[in-house]
Amino acid sequence: MSDLRFSLLGPVRAWFGGEEIDIGPPQQRAMLAVLLLRLGEPITGETAVRALWDDKAPSAAEGTVRTYIYRLRHRMTDVVGADRLAIRTCNGGYQLTLHGATIDTHLFQQLLADARRARAEDRLDEALDHYYACLQLWRGVPIAGTYTSYFSDERERLQQLRFDAVEEFATVAISLGEHAKAVPILKMAVATQPLREKLWEVLILALFGLGRRADALAAYQDARRVLKTELGLEPTPALRELHRRILASESFRPAMPVAAELIRPAASVPRSHIADLSLWHGWAEGA
Repeated sequence: MSDLRFSLLGPVRAWFGGEEIDIGPPQQRAMLAVLLLRLGEPITGETAVRALWDDKAPSAAEGTVRTYIYRLRHRMTDVVGADRLAIRTCNGGYQLTLHGATIDTHLFQQLLADARRARAEDRLDEALDHYYACLQLWRGVPIAGTYTSYFSDERERLQQLRFDAVEEFATVAISLGEHAKAVPILKMAVATQPLREKLWEVLILALFGLGRRADALAAYQDARRVLKTELGLEPTPALRELHRRILASESFRPAMPVAAELIRPAASVPRSHIADLSLWHGWAEGA
């Protein structure tokens, strides 16, 4: 990993070597986030104003943006050098270029793509490692402390990728018989996204695979109650069929609607892996 690092999967932060860079007050951090999200692309002053203030920009907004850019340029280049980072002014807009730097959003998406590729090629142990690595990068609510629609849209996009990664990580873990790795992160995920039915489905499957039949049935009832209360809907046919099969079972290895070939006995998982809280850091903050 590069010695110049930026984080957007949580509060907006930057490091050079082992030292964190002071990038200033919240709005200035938000300006850096805009530049990082559009790395290498020119950003007009109008786009920057809209990103920072929506339609409630103060009269001196463009001048304030110029001040943020000036301060970021000098603060960052004084620390890392102009050969590693440059914020250029071009045609009334701004463009950030980086050399030899790591941005956690980019790394997350790269690792997720690697995991999906390995999974598609049936290299499941490798896929699980990549999923694990990409989920470890999260440090809370992405781009925390930013509240405009510009950042809300980016946050929603990143959150959806995170929940996709959780579902896929858990499914691969179950396919390897490592159900215990899946249960804790799935519990935190459904607490945050209770209307995402696929999360419930995989959680119920993981609990059942561990032989926790009563817990699996209780999770189904929780899912049904939430869906009925919030949406006025019954669970989908796939989830209802999973429930029916668990009710009808006497062992913990029945045929399941979620790819029967994925159901293997739960493996013995080291406690250090089961209890690794870094995977779900920030769920309780509404991440």
